Amino acid sequence: LFVFTRDEVLTFTMRDCPFPIDLVYIDAAGRIVGLASMEPEAPRDAHEQPDTPGGDSAYDARLRAYISPAPARFALEVAGGTLAALGVREGDRVEFDRAAMLALARD
Repeated sequence: LFVFTRDEVLTFTMRDCPFPIDLVYIDAAGRIVGLASMEPEAPRDAHEQPDTPGGDSAYDARLRAYISPAPARFALEVAGGTLAALGVREGDRVEFDRAAMLALARD
């Protein structure tokens, strides 16, 4: 669970992740405002290695951006396929102690 200090349009990428992830964007009221099924990216090329000058920038530039369709305060990552298996949809509500999570948020 990623917790942000304010509602904003969020962007995630699949940086160096070898397995699929489902992503849920949740607003401050606990309503799901967006879903994404994130697939692994091709591995880094030789010129994209972290120890190569500009390598991280070249790698980041080709990654697909998963942008929330509306401002969100939380982003939840779960194993790929979980959302479909559970029937989770935009507009559903997620119940958790939002106040406690927000108290832990840092800029």
